[in-house]
Amino acid sequence: MEVNEVKFTPLDYVFVRETMEVFIGWINEKLKDPKYDKIKLAAESHILFETIHPFKDGNGRAGRILLSFILIGCGYVNIAIKGTQKYDRDKYYKAMENGDDQFEIMLRKIEQGEKPTTKTINNYALKSNVTLLDEIVLNRLKDGLNRLSRKEFVEMNQEAVVSLRDAAKFFNYSQDYLRKLINTKKLPAEKKGKLWYIRIRDLEKYIKNLSEE
Repeated sequence: MEVNEVKFTPLDYVFVRETMEVFIGWINEKLKDPKYDKIKLAAESHILFETIHPFKDGNGRAGRILLSFILIGCGYVNIAIKGTQKYDRDKYYKAMENGDDQFEIMLRKIEQGEKPTTKTINNYALKSNVTLLDEIVLNRLKDGLNRLSRKEFVEMNQEAVVSLRDAAKFFNYSQDYLRKLINTKKLPAEKKGKLWYIRIRDLEKYIKNLSEE
């Protein structure tokens, strides 16, 4: 199967229920382990969930919700893991491809009759290459925390109308990217003279919808 440029073979549906139950048990074990890197756990869990592909539709959205659920539960912030620009999305898909090889081997063995256990998942997680996705998660967290730490961002009214330049500064986007959103009708805007202006609420709505795709 090829989903959003990532090629993989999902787990046969016959084995999904039992494997997901063990998968959830593994996550809970690692959440309770104070020595286990929680950002790495979020990355590993996201890749394994997407490789299992338990649902007929909506796996990408559910997997990203799971990733953010783990991060928030560990004291971090919600992130848009795929990013907003083509470069970021390509990097995300590459990270998924890098990390799913070992998990695919595990799933094929489950299909051949090997019983899934939390120990098995842990062994394959340790062998999986999640370095790139771990890096992406960390960078997205840094971006989110940088935005939250800005006094201007915290105090900004959702109904405030700001120039494209200020919006780009507050939200860490390039003005070119925001102009593209305006030109493709994805972001409402008003032109005053030579400058574009947007409402904070509209950009927040776009970001929220993007994270849920």
